[in-house]
Amino acid sequence: MYGESAYETFIRGGADENLQRIFKIILNSDTRSLGPYVMRGDLPYPRRTGPYFSQEHHPGQFLNYFSMSGGTANAIIKVDGAEYAFVDVLSQTLLEARPSGELAYLVLSFSYYLEPGKRWKNKFGEEMSFALLLERLLTTQEKTCLGTHRFAALARTFSRQELREDKDIGKLCSELGKQIQTALGVLKASQNSDGTFELPGITPGSESPGYQRLFYGGHSLEWITFLD
Repeated sequence: MYGESAYETFIRGGADENLQRIFKIILNSDTRSLGPYVMRGDLPYPRRTGPYFSQEHHPGQFLNYFSMSGGTANAIIKVDGAEYAFVDVLSQTLLEARPSGELAYLVLSFSYYLEPGKRWKNKFGEEMSFALLLERLLTTQEKTCLGTHRFAALARTFSRQELREDKDIGKLCSELGKQIQTALGVLKASQNSDGTFELPGITPGSESPGYQRLFYGGHSLEWITFLD
């Protein structure tokens, strides 16, 4: 994930065969042209082009998984031997955030890093706030991984008391809680005896690709942990 050093560790460094299989399509030694990062404004930024699933496409997803590892905004990340403040990457994402496109990853990451009531202006001159992005997400169905990332964003927001107590976000809490409870009901009703979940839109008992069940089950467990 962090450039050439990661490639050396996971591919050339004698890593476990399973790790090599997982990371080989993501990492490579030529990070300037093919790796997971591009340099934009002298800052590392997750690459947004390349084969689907082999490189990161959404900067908010990078922010989200960094936050789930406990990374703070003041942390330093290393890319190809250079050090950068993570808060600078976060600031760049704030500048590029818009209430259009895929919002789940933005709401997921911002629900962790932003203080309640924060407002800012993006590079397009639009007035932005977390409440604005959340409100748009509540009225938008996102299908990535069968909608599980969207529910993760809603659940993580709902789990943070200081966000619920914000004046603007508080107005959305009734709908926020309603959608979460509905999604939980769907999971409970669709859980099989072996613990797996039936995929949304799939006739119960019918066959579906194993990887889809794995993604859906894993991401479903991921988002309900925010409610614990």
